[in-house]
Amino acid sequence: MLQEDTLIKISNIQTSQNLEFGRKHDTLLKTTENLIIYQVGTDNVKEFTQFVYGVYAKDYKQKYGWEASQEELLEMMSEDQFYSPNAYFVAIKSLSGKTLGTVRLTKKASKDIVFPIEKEFGIDVQELYDLEGNAPNDIWHCGRLAIDKDALKEENIQMNSIKLLKALLEYVGIVNTQKQYNVLTIEADESCYKLLKVLGTNIQIVGDGKEYLGSMTYPAAVFYKDAKVWCDKHLNI
Repeated sequence: MLQEDTLIKISNIQTSQNLEFGRKHDTLLKTTENLIIYQVGTDNVKEFTQFVYGVYAKDYKQKYGWEASQEELLEMMSEDQFYSPNAYFVAIKSLSGKTLGTVRLTKKASKDIVFPIEKEFGIDVQELYDLEGNAPNDIWHCGRLAIDKDALKEENIQMNSIKLLKALLEYVGIVNTQKQYNVLTIEADESCYKLLKVLGTNIQIVGDGKEYLGSMTYPAAVFYKDAKVWCDKHLNI
């Protein structure tokens, strides 16, 4: 059960079970025994980006000695603001209000929206046919996937980062299966790729990888049929 003070905190947040473009204010999507899951409003995208930047800076410094810069934060903020009319920003908080994890799901609504898989890897997303030869319907990008493992420990939540990632993947699956033959793109380093495979997603590498911050990163995609199988098994969507 949610504590009374938590109920008071979230009572002023509008509630919906569905994602929707253009929401200015935060929208509560779901609550669990120890988590609050919500769509971040466009008015709060800056805070969303700052959280992701902080997690990336910490993780990549520990793994590869990478020093983040203010310029990179500003670039991330600019990108998120540009994508915001055609993106869902989803975040998970603890009952105390501390952000634990995020994901951004962006729809390719026009030619002006260029995904990293196109810009960095030269992949023509319109040519991402599934194994049965079906051309893509809506094309999505999964980005800003971040989990603050330290915050998870500090909040003393009886849940590991993998389970939190699975909670975020629910919304990845939702957009991936909104229409038949949708395809979702993602840039995944080796550890992310292996983890998504372990979680049962049939993520597929669709081009040559590049070394980025000490690890090989690959252009990858999840096709509608595979996403539907995963959702039916894990989420009963």
